This record gives sequence, C-alpha cells and structure tokens, in this order.
Amino acid sequence: DHQSWLGYLQPEGLVVSPAALVDAQVLLDTNVSARQHQFLSFVQDVPSGEDTVPAVLNLKKLLIEFLEWPEERLQGFSAANPIPESLKVPLRDFGETLEPTMAFVDSAPADPERPWMLLVQELEFGIPLDVPIESQLSGWSASPTRRFERLLRESGVPIGLLANGTQLQL
Repeated sequence: DHQSWLGYLQPEGLVVSPAALVDAQVLLDTNVSARQHQFLSFVQDVPSGEDTVPAVLNLKKLLIEFLEWPEERLQGFSAANPIPESLKVPLRDFGETLEPTMAFVDSAPADPERPWMLLVQELEFGIPLDVPIESQLSGWSASPTRRFERLLRESGVPIGLLANGTQLQL
C-alpha cells in the first residue's frame, strides 16, 4: 500500500521510502471517497487558454476548512497577523526581498525564538513553479521553486508549501 501511495505522488526532490512509512507506523486509509468529495468542494473549473482546469482559488479556506489548520496559528492572511520581519529575507545584491504569504506557528516549538513550523507561498493563478522569472532590477533569474527554497533555507524554516492554484508543492 505504501509503495502504491508513493506512486501517486509523482515525487521530486526529497522522497519518503515505503520502509520509512512502515517504521513510522503510518496507516493508509483506503476508504477516502467521502474525503475526496469534501475536497472537490474547494475546487473550481477555471478558464485557462481554450480549456478549463481544476483549481483551488482560495488556499486559506482549503487550509483551514479542509486540512483543519487552526486559524489562530496562521500568520500573514490578515492585517492583524502580518508576516514578521524575521521571515523576510532581503537580497541586497538583487534588490529584492523574499517573504512568504503565510507562516504556520508550531504549537510547541523547540526554540521559542523560531516558532515557525511551515511557510506557505501562494503565487498568482497558473504561474509555473519551475520556470525561471527574471528579476526586474538585477537580472536574477530563478524559478518560484528556487526562490522559495532560498527563503526556507535563509529563514531557517525546514518545511514549505508552494501553491499556484493548480499545483501544491511541499
């Protein structure tokens, strides 16, 4: 079951092995029809060129209502809970600042100075995750994935979620 599940992921980069899932005693629920129907309520058909594509246009709603992330632990989706300056990474050589759309606070952080469990970067609908974008000021060419990886590395947050409406990349 673990091998089959991993086959659905189309993994890139770091991959979890079936042996690691078994060692961690991960149990896969194969009766997911009701959960799949619930997920589909967050998906809309959106025009893209001559066709339509399924997309999640409200990431915050998906995270809170479907994945059940506690809203009080999310920062960045409202003016009352902005992204802290410590998660903004200035790139002086390129005249840019990398920052997440949202940060998820760990309920029991190992280091109270770094309470962040995960960062989220929500891109505009349909922006390709792996196509380089040229910086307007410096000529720095890097894909949204590479930019987000740099943000994670320099902010010291080990986990990130990158989204563009049609793709989610962990």
